[in-house]
This record gives sequence, C-alpha cells and structure tokens, in this order.
Amino acid sequence: MFCSGGFAGSRPRIMSALLMSLVIIIMYGYGAAGADQSLVVDGMSPDQLYALSLAPKAHFKSVIRLWNPSIGDLEVTATGYGDVVVYSLRLLEHEYCLAVNGNTTVCYGLPVDRSCPGGGGVTLIVCEDQITRFLLAMLVPVGNDLPLLVGNYSIEKSAGFYYGGRESVKVKLVPKLPGNVGRTAWIDKASGVLLSLEDVNYCGDVIQRLQTLQLDCTPELDEERLKWARLALTMAARDSVRGWAMTVDYASQVLGFKIAEPKWIPPGYQLAGVRVLQGLEGSPSLAGGVGGVAQLVYYDGLGMISLYERSVPWWAASTLEPEAGNVIEWETCGIRYVLAGDIDPGLLLKMARSVG
Repeated sequence: MFCSGGFAGSRPRIMSALLMSLVIIIMYGYGAAGADQSLVVDGMSPDQLYALSLAPKAHFKSVIRLWNPSIGDLEVTATGYGDVVVYSLRLLEHEYCLAVNGNTTVCYGLPVDRSCPGGGGVTLIVCEDQITRFLLAMLVPVGNDLPLLVGNYSIEKSAGFYYGGRESVKVKLVPKLPGNVGRTAWIDKASGVLLSLEDVNYCGDVIQRLQTLQLDCTPELDEERLKWARLALTMAARDSVRGWAMTVDYASQVLGFKIAEPKWIPPGYQLAGVRVLQGLEGSPSLAGGVGGVAQLVYYDGLGMISLYERSVPWWAASTLEPEAGNVIEWETCGIRYVLAGDIDPGLLLKMARSVG
C-alpha cells in the first residue's frame, strides 16, 4: 500500500550555486515502522521524536523528492533494511547509491545489470564525483550528534497537522543564538516516519526541502541490494582516506602544505571532520594538477560551515581579501581559501578573518 502526498511552500531566493555544490548541507534519517511495530509518538519528548526520525530501524521502500537551489528537484528511491538505508539514482547504464549505517556513509556505483558474481560490480565513488554530489546533498557524513543539537537549538513539538492525508506531528528546530539555520520536520503520528523536511537559512529563506512522494511500509525488499550495500560499507571502512577520520596534521602531510585553522568560530560550532577532496590516486584536482583540496567541516548539530583550502602555484598567486557573503573566497601567502555556510554573513566574515 502506498501513501502519497506533497508539501507546498514558497520558492526561496536562489543562493550561490557554488555554495550548494561545495557544501553538504542536510542531515536526515528516514524510516518507517513495519506492521509488527507499534510506535506511539504522543508521549515522546520533542528530542526523542526527532531522534526517531533520524534513526531508521525498520523496513520500508519509498520515493522521495529533494530540492535545493543547486540541483533543483531530484527524485531518489530509498530502501530501509532495519540497520541500513540505501538511497539510489539510476542514470544511463549505472545505478548510483548512497548507503548509510549509523554514522558510516559510502557512495558506490553498480551496473544496472548486476549479473556479475562475487561483488565485482561494486565501485566506490569519491565524494567529489558529480553524480554523488547529488546524493551526498541529502546527508551530512559527520554524524548525528543529538546532545550538540539540543545544546544549540530549542526543539518544539506540535500536533494536529496533516501531510498527504496522514496525521503528523510538526517538530521545529529553533536556533538559540541568532544568525543560524533552522529546520521544520513533519513526522507521521502513527509510525514515526519522516514525511517532509524544510531547512531555512539565517534570514528564513528555504535552502533545502524534502518530500515523501510514495511510501510502502510493508515492502518486498531486494536482499541482493542489501548485500551490495554491506559490501560497499565494508570496503569504505578499509579506506579511511575517503572518510572524515583524518586529522588536520595528517591532511597537511597528504596535501604538502600546512592547513590553517580559524582562531574564532561561531558559538556552538565545533570541528566535526577533515578530509582531502581531490589530488588522491592521480585524480585531477581543483588546483589544476597542483594538489588536492582540504575540507574542514564545523558543525553545531544542524548547521554546517565548510572551509576549503588549496595551494596555488607561484605563477598564479595573488592577493584577495575576504568580503562578507555566504561564500567567501580569499587568497594569501599562496593559499586559496573558500568559506561557505548559510549563517549570518557577518559571522562568516569574522571567522574568515581569523584563519591563519
């Protein structure tokens, strides 16, 4: 049985495509209760209910629509296997997948014809691949830190809402400090499934929207798909260079230059992860073959700020001062910096000026 519905909202101001292509801006979990579960959300606290929507532990199959200014509308199939959720998108002769197991996230590709034996068809995809940017825009692979979220946001719950004909509970995340992002989620009252989600920036413009188009709470699941997902997760666990396990010092060694950290970050944010985006295994880099790009992610439980750094060749070096905006680019001492986030541009500029 399928449940369908939509959420109507005003079209937000279009933000910089560079910001949306560089920054992974949304973290959510997606799950539905099966017929053997009885979830009563009325007695849950707001943070418990929100945590339930971020931690799928049931079986489901759905079609969801993701919107942000960078990609427009994108429809993705989601399949839940209890402990693993697989998001997939088919293009031409390949299927591009994103598997999530707790705080472990991996992108991988599969041929549409998966007749090859033994798992030889699984190919890990680096995060900067154009296709996987679309999928990675759905999730932040830096973990679900509910205590950090509760420390920085007030979580409000209100009932009596309907989405696609289903009674839902609205959960709103309101920043405790001005200048930060916010979130509203509509959660199915009967099952705890996330039906819709909307993120706004510091001034209330919508920056990301998720909608459930179809939901099957008692599906026949493809066990082969689960096998491929587990294989990809195992492969990713052996390849920490693609993940967020790096330290700043190790990333500096990989890149061949000293990564600079900001001396000031907005209150409530903390360093959540470091990785090298390009320049590994002979892949082309954003620096035109000079080297890779460092990404430092700062996180407050919901909002995310990304700092990118790369070395510039001597013949292309220049001096560029930072200016206020949601994407700030500057250059000094042979290093090009990009700082991106949806917070108040004044806060972002103060952070940029403290780097070094």
